[in-house]
Amino acid sequence: MVVLADPEDGCQPFASPPNSSFHNPTSKWIALIIMGNCSFATKIRNAQNANYHLALIYGEYKVGS
Repeated sequence: MVVLADPEDGCQPFASPPNSSFHNPTSKWIALIIMGNCSFATKIRNAQNANYHLALIYGEYKVGS
């Protein structure tokens, strides 16, 4: 299950994944985090501390000028 980090940049601690009865308890949780404003290490540490299984860090890619 993919969840957008809040805050989106993941630079501050964020909440753990949602705990809903319709989710499989063995599901793996992925934090979707935008690049920028702090180090990748901080983003990943915050995701780990919030009990996410994976941190996916993305950026806006612009083609051309």
